[in-house]
Amino acid sequence: MKLFQNLKSKRIAWLIRHNTLVGPERIQNLTRLSQRIEDERIPGDVVECGVYKGGTAAILARSATRSPLARTVWLFDIFKGMPPATPADGPEADSWVGNLTSSPERVEKLLRRTGADLQRVRIVPGLFQDTFPPPCASRRSHC
Repeated sequence: MKLFQNLKSKRIAWLIRHNTLVGPERIQNLTRLSQRIEDERIPGDVVECGVYKGGTAAILARSATRSPLARTVWLFDIFKGMPPATPADGPEADSWVGNLTSSPERVEKLLRRTGADLQRVRIVPGLFQDTFPPPCASRRSHC
């Protein structure tokens, strides 16, 4: 069984490799952590802030949307590139403004390819300060 799970993890890692900014070690760690919340039956929804092309979201969604705990996966991103920097972001933040664009449709396509149940995924486009609190506050999730 463990060999089968390892093969599935490698397949997912291969599918997402061009859709994430994280490296193989972090992909492997996120895969382990997403399985751990299932194994330990930790309640609550799963939230990702800053989705980009959906690579890490695919790891989370594949596991969470198959959960018997009826999880919803919440994915928050502006999808129009990094927003204008503020002084709190640091001096190098300006070089990222407008970069890292994607779309909810691209994320949906990747989630579908990796086997996530899209009926249990909510993709929320917009700035975090405009979109993040309302869905979480109404669901008592671990935001």
